[in-house]
Amino acid sequence: MGVSTDGLLFWGIEFCDTEEEARPWAAGARSFWLRNKLEVTEEEDYFGEKTLAKLGFEIGEHCSYDFPIYYLAEIQTHLRANRGYSKRVPPLEYPDSDWWREKTEMLRIVCDRLDIRFKEPSWMLASLWG
Repeated sequence: MGVSTDGLLFWGIEFCDTEEEARPWAAGARSFWLRNKLEVTEEEDYFGEKTLAKLGFEIGEHCSYDFPIYYLAEIQTHLRANRGYSKRVPPLEYPDSDWWREKTEMLRIVCDRLDIRFKEPSWMLASLWG
């Protein structure tokens, strides 16, 4: 089994500050939790991720697979550079832009639906060892 270190860049928030908050997002429970919170059936969206993507967001994890830190990222800004490969970064949006305000409001709505405590979003640079 190999090990990889990936670079991650995204606009969004980290969530799950405690082990208790992280429990529903663990690999085995995540699809049930997403489907339940987004009110979709297994038949409509087995993992719940397509429905979340329609809202413009996706859930990811950084740090390591053994000790993940979860994040909610705006889907178009989520970049991953695998070890040994670079990734071109598109122009970034700034806090005073209309895009930032619109995405922040949508993030607030998504956080509310998923029972995630809202935090002011920012650009995040992270890594994943896995």
